[in-house]
Formats: sequence, C-alpha cells, structure tokens
Amino acid sequence: WFEPSSPAVVAHPLWQALLRQVGGLLASIKPVPAWYIEAHPFRVDTTGGTVSGARVLASDAPAGDSIGAGNVITATGSFSEAVVVIGTPTLGLMIGSTPVVATYAPPATSTSTTTSTTTVGQRTLNFVYTVQAGQNDANGVSITANSLNVNGGSITDLAGNAMTLAHAAVADNASFTVNSSRPALINVTLAASGTQNGFANAGDVV
Repeated sequence: WFEPSSPAVVAHPLWQALLRQVGGLLASIKPVPAWYIEAHPFRVDTTGGTVSGARVLASDAPAGDSIGAGNVITATGSFSEAVVVIGTPTLGLMIGSTPVVATYAPPATSTSTTTSTTTVGQRTLNFVYTVQAGQNDANGVSITANSLNVNGGSITDLAGNAMTLAHAAVADNASFTVNSSRPALINVTLAASGTQNGFANAGDVV
C-alpha cells in the first residue's frame, strides 16, 4: 500500500536525485514548460501477523445447563491483522482428558468452490465442535496450546504472508462444563401398603 513520504525521506539527496532523473526522463519524452511530480514511496510487507488470542466463546446448550451430547461448542481465534483463509483450518480443544478438534465455520461472506472455501478480511475466526456421547468435563472446556492448524489450507495476511500460528493454551472455562452421560437407574425399592408376613395381598397398593 502507499503512504506519504516522511520528512527525512523527502530531504534525502538520493530521493531528490531520483525525482530529478524522473523529471528529466519525462521531459525527454514529451517536452513541456514544466513538470510536476507527485511521488509516494511504497512499503513492502513481507511479515505475516500473529495470533492475538483464543477463547471458548459459546455453546447452544440452554443457559445455566452443562453442555450435552449434540450441543455445539464455539471457540475463536483472533489475529493481529486481517487474514485470508483458504480451506478449513482447525483448533484443538480439550474436553476432560480427551483432545478434540473444532473446525472452522466460515461466515456467509466467504466464497466457496467445489474444493475449498475462501474468507477475506476477518480478524477473528470461529471454530465449532459437536459434543459426542460419553464426553464429560466438570472443570470446563479448554484450548490446547499451538493447536491452530491450517489443515492443508492456508492463513495469510492481505499481502499473502503466512501468519504465525503459535498461541498459548487457554485454561478450563468453568462456564462451559460438559456432561453428556445419560442418567442411569441405580436402585429400585419396592414398597406396598398393608403387607402381611412380607407379602403383598389383594387390594394392597404397590
């Protein structure tokens, strides 16, 4: 992209010489009484940005309830600058002691082909995971360090530089506990009214 010259650049002898040479070249092509040259140096971007944060954002479980089987957990990864995403990157979560993989959920503004999806200009990406039966976490879902993966695609800045994907772990989030175990019958007690000698008789209520 272009940006105005700094005073130090404008005053530098090499910059002045460059403008004189450009002016002379233009005058030799098409002589005119005077040439006015407006020049702007451009900055070359060769360094990609970084991951600025990650967090467990939401679930579709009812408010106040633990997340159960079939519920969807949404986590996010944020970047220091806008990115271009091609494909379906992933983010690693921990449910209890079980590592799971959340997949990128592109926004509606993404463009898709038969082979990939491209998203341009986002600084925060959403990743989703559907909880499976038998997964439990009384302490809350966490995010594994350095688990953001391009998964065969790419995440670059707008200039095409690969983003640095290293990031810290995110501790258990007690707002997103998981309990997908089905209730189990553990005991049955039989009681009856009017029992005699340990037996229920006709007319007794069991």
